[in-house]
Amino acid sequence: PARSDRQAARRALGLTADTFCWCAIGRLVPKKDYPTLIRAVQWLATQADPMPFKVLVAGDGPLRAALQQRVT
Repeated sequence: PARSDRQAARRALGLTADTFCWCAIGRLVPKKDYPTLIRAVQWLATQADPMPFKVLVAGDGPLRAALQQRVT
């Protein structure tokens, strides 16, 4: 995509130019092991001077409600 399109998408998602963005797209099922991703992100957030980051998860499946509870 054009740079202007990427910048507009980042603004719409609340991402600054220096924010690292990880996007996970897939079914929310045990095989994908999203709980490990959540634990890793929680650990990263506790580190001294973590770089600004956001993790975006797009998908649906039987684990959706449980995963939402873990991150709120």
